[in-house]
Amino acid sequence: MSKGAVEQGFKTIVAVGGDGTAHEGLNGLAGSQVNFGVIPCGVGNDFVKMLGLSINNLEAACQVVADGFTKKIDVGLVNGKYFLNMVGIGFDGEVAERKAKTPAFIHGFYAYLIQILPVLFFYQPKHVKIKINGVSLEADILLLTIGNGRYSGGGFKLTPQAELDDGLLDICLSKYPGRLSVLWSIPKVPKGEHVNLSFATMFRATEISVSSEVSLAAHIDGEVVREKTYAIKLLPKFLNLLVKK
Repeated sequence: MSKGAVEQGFKTIVAVGGDGTAHEGLNGLAGSQVNFGVIPCGVGNDFVKMLGLSINNLEAACQVVADGFTKKIDVGLVNGKYFLNMVGIGFDGEVAERKAKTPAFIHGFYAYLIQILPVLFFYQPKHVKIKINGVSLEADILLLTIGNGRYSGGGFKLTPQAELDDGLLDICLSKYPGRLSVLWSIPKVPKGEHVNLSFATMFRATEISVSSEVSLAAHIDGEVVREKTYAIKLLPKFLNLLVKK
């Protein structure tokens, strides 16, 4: 729909919905010079947390659109798809898969939270080969999160230092420490305190590739995919985003 709006000459396009709607809007207008805004009405609404917006104050979000003040932000590209916020591979990808089947009346943070224990019980660590800015490593991972923004899963702060315009992707690599260690560490993630855990490592990069012999579940701005390889890079100052003055 946003691609058609660009072709018709619209100068401003606004996504009204959640992270998935914003993701679709971005992929329709990517490469154009239109202004893009988001009014949060979805399930997770994680991207707009970076903008100081919330589903609980739609008037403020509408005011941002009305004011028309823009800022150039970075955007990610993964396997040919653009993303605003985050790519989560492994555990959080499998949680997102299950969350997609959650009844509609359960939403936001709790829609993800109730899926963590079932996924954790059956989760098998994934052996992956990773290249970050040309440096190669291998690991049995719990998860690998690549963030342009900070939040996913309705409020889990997996990449707590991420900024939308710093020219870098923030990466959280968590090796698999065992089920009990994962369960103990989950309460730390909403506050970003997991970065101090021995099995979690944080990186910053502009390019990262991931490959495995098995299919890896992932979410791209909340949209679920499964691939054996992911090629991810940052596109600096790529999008004109409507933000607060």
